[in-house]
Amino acid sequence: MAINSPMPVYYALVFLLFLGGCYVSSFGPLIPHLSELSGNDETYYSYLFFLRSIANIFGGFLIKILIKRFELKYIVYFNLIVICLSLISSSLSISTLNLSVTLFIASLHILSTGVIIFSLTFKLFANHHPEYYLQMLGFVFGIGAMSGPFLVMIFSMNTLSIIGILHLLAIPIFVKYKLPILNE
Repeated sequence: MAINSPMPVYYALVFLLFLGGCYVSSFGPLIPHLSELSGNDETYYSYLFFLRSIANIFGGFLIKILIKRFELKYIVYFNLIVICLSLISSSLSISTLNLSVTLFIASLHILSTGVIIFSLTFKLFANHHPEYYLQMLGFVFGIGAMSGPFLVMIFSMNTLSIIGILHLLAIPIFVKYKLPILNE
């Protein structure tokens, strides 16, 4: 039976947004590593930023469809598992095809998870100053974005795999604690 308590769910959401910031900011610092491993010029990898932008657009549409058809907790589980698998897969090969597919899929699900994070935060604290909690999410995303380049310095090409695996740490919280219904 799920427990109805907003703070553990909120902390898991904060953690996921922190990871989202790490993911977004790791792209730039990873480019020199990709270039060195492949022998391609650094500008060759600019397509990754384009694909991430396209994935963000589709992610906004995807989440609207998913929320109408499936229970929220299953959408969250699915997104987190897909993010993990996509980011691990992106580290297995630096081929254009692999990076294009895996990072597009990861970005698509990270964006739709971001929409869920802000929507859930607003629902969790609708009667308790939601603006404060939403501002904290923005703050934590910024901390994550500042941390991403440091993760690349430490973990190099394994950074995305680590970010992906860390996404799975939130699942037990969402299993134990009840998520509010978004589409009412």
